[in-house]
Amino acid sequence: MYVGIDNPISIAVENVSCKSLIIKASQGQITGSAGSYIYRGSKVGPVEIDVFTKSKGHLKKLGSQFFRLKLLWDPTFCFASRCENGEISKEQLKNQQFVRAELMNSDFQMIAGIKDFTVCIVRNNDIYRSIFNAGNQLNDSITASFQLAQLNDSVIFKNIHIDWFGYPRTLSPLRLVIVN
Repeated sequence: MYVGIDNPISIAVENVSCKSLIIKASQGQITGSAGSYIYRGSKVGPVEIDVFTKSKGHLKKLGSQFFRLKLLWDPTFCFASRCENGEISKEQLKNQQFVRAELMNSDFQMIAGIKDFTVCIVRNNDIYRSIFNAGNQLNDSITASFQLAQLNDSVIFKNIHIDWFGYPRTLSPLRLVIVN
């Protein structure tokens, strides 16, 4: 199961009505009823899900199951429509105001909050500018530098920090070359 998302669980016990089951988890939250439940965990590690029924005013444990709660894989940093190293036009570069980090190749539609990153503009194999940015909105220094960017400059987004369900992560850099 994964941290921070809805993990569906079906529970049935032979000779016991699903409506009379009581489900508890050692950490996180479990909701639902009548055999269909959603578990949402908050931290990586083992979780035990216990199944009870009420008998004569007391809970009677019918069984339990251990699961491993994992963190989803890291999202991918994206700028404009580019989520992989490649080329970008100067027009696309200078018209952007935001960056994002999204979970790729997944059934989950998730976007991570970007804490900060650094943009380096490389011209003739030398760092022309290096600018720190907090958040996902490009600051004025970056947008002004993008206006001055030239053909064949490389724009590198690096030291990209996110908070991924309470776990700090550093994403892989993204390198774009200005082609026109």
